[in-house]
Amino acid sequence: SSDLFSETENVKRNDPRIVQARQLLTEILNVRPRWGEAISLEGWLFSLENRHELAIVHLRRGINAGDGQMSTQGELLRQLMLAGRDEEAEQQILRISYLKNSPIDEYGETRISLAARRGDINHALEIARASVLERPNDYFAQLVLGRTATAAAGRAAIDERQAIADEAKEALAKSAQLAGSDKQAVFAAEIRLAVVESNFDAVKALRRKIVASDFDEYTKAMLESQCSIALKDWQSAEALLLRADQLQPTAQTRLALAAIYRQTGQSHKELQSMRDAQQRAPENAKL
Repeated sequence: SSDLFSETENVKRNDPRIVQARQLLTEILNVRPRWGEAISLEGWLFSLENRHELAIVHLRRGINAGDGQMSTQGELLRQLMLAGRDEEAEQQILRISYLKNSPIDEYGETRISLAARRGDINHALEIARASVLERPNDYFAQLVLGRTATAAAGRAAIDERQAIADEAKEALAKSAQLAGSDKQAVFAAEIRLAVVESNFDAVKALRRKIVASDFDEYTKAMLESQCSIALKDWQSAEALLLRADQLQPTAQTRLALAAIYRQTGQSHKELQSMRDAQQRAPENAKL
């Protein structure tokens, strides 16, 4: 059945292999009804069918019955996230880290994403701040705090916005100092912060720095396009993304182009760009 679990995006509920696996599993459970790994297997089968709630129930039953496989813990996390049960997913991340005795979400990015998805941006900020306290000289921890504070500033009440934006600015400045030559992600985060602050002079200044940088041509084109998008200069953004796409054809460039065509009402080009992205990344179920 290993081929069955390697094809999770393609398996249908009435796949004869699932029917056969379930029949075999019923026979096993009739003989050994308390075998944890067998109980979990029922959860895996439900996960193949995208029946997330049932998968969660059976995976948990299997774990409680003694299934100690880390893969089962990981699948439970995946199903909790797919079911939108974000608080439980966050707890599951901490549980797996404890069981492995090593962090699986070192910088808190997954937990931050889960907190933000359920609208708890203050908790997301707490996670990012805690990561910086643990590793203040780590450029990526500072970058994650800068990104998270930028998102929080965009949602904050007017009287709180500036303080949070200043926190983002400070974190990104520290990240830039610590990053050495690896500043691409910092520039992208600084562009987002400038947009949140409606500081378009800062966007223009960042674009000048990008042009003068020693980034490769692809990276320059992608970062410059973000500046053009921030300034709503759609023609320049399109030209830069087409240039990036020539240099390095990726799904990312086609998705960025699709977003521009959506903004400019070019539905035919948007659809074609989405199709191109799907062809370039067929394994991405979100496309």
